[in-house]
Amino acid sequence: GSMIDLYMLIKRENEDGSFAGNQQAWKILHMTAHDSGYRVAGDFGVTDDNEWHHSCVNVYEGLDNLARNNDPDVTVGVHHTINYLRFTAAGNPYRKTPFWIDEFSIGPFKRVVTREPNPPYGGEVQVSSVKRV
Repeated sequence: GSMIDLYMLIKRENEDGSFAGNQQAWKILHMTAHDSGYRVAGDFGVTDDNEWHHSCVNVYEGLDNLARNNDPDVTVGVHHTINYLRFTAAGNPYRKTPFWIDEFSIGPFKRVVTREPNPPYGGEVQVSSVKRV
């Protein structure tokens, strides 16, 4: 299977909503590649086994943990804007690598995902509901 991670370009916000200078920084949310080019803000724990999985990552918590571990790009308790997301192949962000994601969402709350086996429209699994926890 494909080895990929999700890269995000973040920018720190001041309390009034303005941006803290021009400082932007790349952070990684690990999926299957576990690339180490930038600091890691979370890990989806994805297993590349051709099975359907659901995972949730708290990005704010991950950024706060980086700040507590002396990452100069982030500040504990401060909002950070994600300016750009990029799924990236291991070791080469410009290589074209096919991969499949059945359902992907970004939001401020955890979600409970309900699966339906053998859906009427084909495929092995269908997401039948996504609800906020």
